[in-house]
Amino acid sequence: MNIVGVLRSGGDTRAAMIIEIASLWGVGIPLVAVTGLVLKWPLTLVYVAMMIEELFKAILGIRRTLTWKWLKNVVD
Repeated sequence: MNIVGVLRSGGDTRAAMIIEIASLWGVGIPLVAVTGLVLKWPLTLVYVAMMIEELFKAILGIRRTLTWKWLKNVVD
């Protein structure tokens, strides 16, 4: 999923950065740490849990894309 790349190409790099950081540090890393280190799930299930971060990122990215606030004039 690369919906955040659409935001970057439209000039909305700040929102793209916030979405990337929030999904990685707020969802991805804690979820992988809990499932892998605490719950001792097998690697395949930890990978599935890691994909939840991509789903979270896609939801935030699509939500931002639908507002059309991301579209900026990047060429003068």
